[in-house]
Amino acid sequence: QSGLEFFNHKDYFNAAKSFGSAGWGGLREGGRVANLFLAGGLAAKGVGSLAGVLKTAGSANNRVFWSGGKIAKDAAEAWAKTNGGQTLEMTLAGKILDKSTTNSTFKFLEPLWKLASQRFVRDAQEVVHVFQSASRGVRINSVWAKIEYPELIKKGIKIIYHLI
Repeated sequence: QSGLEFFNHKDYFNAAKSFGSAGWGGLREGGRVANLFLAGGLAAKGVGSLAGVLKTAGSANNRVFWSGGKIAKDAAEAWAKTNGGQTLEMTLAGKILDKSTTNSTFKFLEPLWKLASQRFVRDAQEVVHVFQSASRGVRINSVWAKIEYPELIKKGIKIIYHLI
């Protein structure tokens, strides 16, 4: 699969609301980045209009997560490639977000990261692997701690930890 699919327009508008009452167009840099992200993803799929927002796709039995900076991300991606797995950043939606995110754009793209993460974890089945930095630990406000881990526990998914 391509890693790019769409879900309903309600999710797009809910994500847009999280940017604040000004909406997408009212933001300067953030609005531009978010719209470029969405337009780029839609163009990659050959869709000419903003029909929805991106969601991740791919096999549900190969989800690989990470938390703790570049060292954890790189280890998770290397393991995923070797073992037929997939991190969020390896999906088309994740690649577009990853390339669009900098320190200055993250605050604007954070709602989209959270939404993509929710979709990625939602389809996880049976067992997942997570790579975490032993020296940095896990930030209490990380996407892993606030979104991914609680959902995996709720679903009864077995988590195999790899400390880096």
